[in-house]
Amino acid sequence: ALLNCRIIDYLKEKEEMEATLEILSSPELMAQMEEAEKPIKKGKLDDFVPWEKVKRNVQSFSSQKGSQVL
Repeated sequence: ALLNCRIIDYLKEKEEMEATLEILSSPELMAQMEEAEKPIKKGKLDDFVPWEKVKRNVQSFSSQKGSQVL
C-alpha cells in the first residue's frame, strides 16, 4: 500500500512538472504572464478579479454543467 501511495504521489508530481514545463515553453503563455505582471508591478490590483469570485463562478458553472444531460 505504501508503494502504491508513493507511485501515485510520483505520478501527480510528474504531471504537475510536465504542465509547468508546457507553460514555460510556450512563448504565447509566457508573454501573457509578463503582460499580466505589468499592472501588478504598478500596484493596479483593481484590474484583476479576486480569486474567491473566480472560484465561485467556476464552481457554479461546474455544478450547472454536471446537472445537464448530454
